[in-house]
Amino acid sequence: MAAARSMLPVAIRPQPDAVRRALIAGTAWGVPMAGYFVTMSAWRCGSVCPTDAAITLVLCVAAGIPTIGLFAALTGRPATTAAKPRAI
Repeated sequence: MAAARSMLPVAIRPQPDAVRRALIAGTAWGVPMAGYFVTMSAWRCGSVCPTDAAITLVLCVAAGIPTIGLFAALTGRPATTAAKPRAI
């Protein structure tokens, strides 16, 4: 893996923070979407099938990482809005 990363040009090497942001954002998008789809299925069928819920969760997270995660990785760090505490 290290040899493959060293062969990439510097401009397109993923930074460790960007990969982490992509994984977090993709998972944060996939989990609520899976919950929505499982809820729709349970509403229609009357019960929740655990296998269906697990497959839906895996597919939603797997779809969220390359789509939403890519945007999070490329946009950089989020802006910090909380003020830092000041010493009096």
